[in-house]
Amino acid sequence: MYTREKHRKSFIRMDPDCAICHAPATHSCDCEAKGLEAAVQQAELRMMESVYTEIRTWVRAHAQDYILEYFRLLTERRKAAHTDHVEQLTASAYHYYHSPPHPGQLQAAQAALKRGIDEDWQSSVQRYPEVLEYFFGLVEMNLPQKTTLPSKIRH
Repeated sequence: MYTREKHRKSFIRMDPDCAICHAPATHSCDCEAKGLEAAVQQAELRMMESVYTEIRTWVRAHAQDYILEYFRLLTERRKAAHTDHVEQLTASAYHYYHSPPHPGQLQAAQAALKRGIDEDWQSSVQRYPEVLEYFFGLVEMNLPQKTTLPSKIRH
C-alpha cells in the first residue's frame, strides 16, 4: 500500500510596493488611494461633463417654462380681478356721480395691480429651488449590471 504524503504548500504573502512612491507595502501609504481618486475625478470630468451640461440645460429650460407658466396663471387671475375692480369703480362712480371714476382711484388701482404683479413674480421666482429639485429628480441614470471585467479596455 502506498502512503500518501501530505504536501503542504507554503503560502508566502507578497504584497507589492506602492506603485507611486515605491514604499514597502508595510508602510501602508495612501499614494495609490489618492492616485485612484485623482484618476476618478479626471475620468468623471472627461466623460460626464457633457452629460451634466445636457441635464442642467434640460432642467433649467423646463424649470423656466414652469415658472413662467405659473406666473402667467397668477397674473391672469390678478388682471381679471383688477378688471372687475375697475368696472366696479366705474359703475359706482356713474351710479353716484354720473361721471367716470376719479383719476386717483384709477391710479391707485393701477398701482395695486403693479404691486400684485410684482408679488406674483417674486412668489414665482422663489419657487425655483423646489421646481429645480423636481426636474432634477425626473432625470434617470442607469448603471450597467454587475458584469465580468471587459476585455476591450486598452492595455
